[in-house]
Amino acid sequence: MNIYTSFGKESQLTATVSQRAIIGEMNLAFIDMGQGDCTIISCPDNSVYIIDCGTTAELSDESFEEAKKLVRSWSRGKAVNVIMTHPDKDHYNKLIDLLCSKPKVEVNIFYFSRALSDKSPLGYYKETAMMRNIFLFGRPLLKEITLNGKKHISKTWAPVFDYQDPIEKDIPEDGYVIKSGKTRKGINWSLTIIAGNVPTVSRSPSTKSNVVSLCTLVKFDKDKLLLTGDSTDETLTYLYDKQKPRIKEVSIFQVPHHGSESSLPTENFKNWVNPESLLVSVGLLVTSFNLPRYDVMSRWLTSSRLRNQPRTYQYWQYGMEGYDSFKDLQRILDVEWKDYDWDQNDSRTFFWLKDPKDAGPKKSGTGFFGFSYKNWFLFRAESKKDLYQTGVIGSWFDEDFVPPTL
Repeated sequence: MNIYTSFGKESQLTATVSQRAIIGEMNLAFIDMGQGDCTIISCPDNSVYIIDCGTTAELSDESFEEAKKLVRSWSRGKAVNVIMTHPDKDHYNKLIDLLCSKPKVEVNIFYFSRALSDKSPLGYYKETAMMRNIFLFGRPLLKEITLNGKKHISKTWAPVFDYQDPIEKDIPEDGYVIKSGKTRKGINWSLTIIAGNVPTVSRSPSTKSNVVSLCTLVKFDKDKLLLTGDSTDETLTYLYDKQKPRIKEVSIFQVPHHGSESSLPTENFKNWVNPESLLVSVGLLVTSFNLPRYDVMSRWLTSSRLRNQPRTYQYWQYGMEGYDSFKDLQRILDVEWKDYDWDQNDSRTFFWLKDPKDAGPKKSGTGFFGFSYKNWFLFRAESKKDLYQTGVIGSWFDEDFVPPTL
């Protein structure tokens, strides 16, 4: 389910019911995209920013329709701004659907990473042919941000030049402020890109795409939200080495890459960022990449400043002692789960208990509530710490969650 919260109240509350944008506060919405990512922000001056919007699996029609209505409600007929963290389709391939259905919402600026060339800046964003369809969003500027220790520049493409000849400018090494202001009460706020186009030593195409992710720091007074896209450990190293003062003790931290082990933090990074709340963009029962991983979740849940707030969450683990062969896995269905209701996907490669609590040690004794024939196991767990998983919180899986009223 979608998650809504804000900076500006005396205490940060979380709801799964759409909220109106309150002038003078930083309004935040984390959209359940299944296997994907989307964050919508209404700033204290009511300007609206969308950070990513894409999916590859299990997108809920209800959550996405809610996101469409939210953007139109929060933008109030004005153009919005978009940050595409990197060219993985689960981070941008629903932007046309989100903004171009009636009533249409236009875009002022697209901030992005990894331009293909000066003549084709969005050439890597092939899904939905973003470059060819850019005029569906009006006549937006395209702005690539590079902040990686070696370079700190912006390159801007304008429609008047048919997006062919970019203007390059130096930007501050400590971050590119895309929006800032002060509320009537004198509270400072800002949105700043603090990393982009970080290089990698890897030859893996997926790593090359992920490491460049734009990282956005949202500040409201002393509250901070750090959005990380699909950042890898190399991106996090850059943040720790070059942006250290700005990322100390954030309020909400988005666990990078949906909880992938490619972004497993060092103890130093985790202890420095030391969040009050964790956010993971992940779908429920999505087997595409088996995310989030146990090692990543267990590492972040040891953060010392996490607020006390009971949460239900899920994680994946590869391999289990005693389940080494196809025969062992089949035994789960025939013996260990024979007295419980379970379901399967169409290809009969993934199986799960309809009531995850049936997997508890006092019942079937397996401890996991899902498994695949590729030897991946899905666990349901309880935490005493503040952790939001977009596909889990407020769902049937999280039946004990009672959303407060904002």
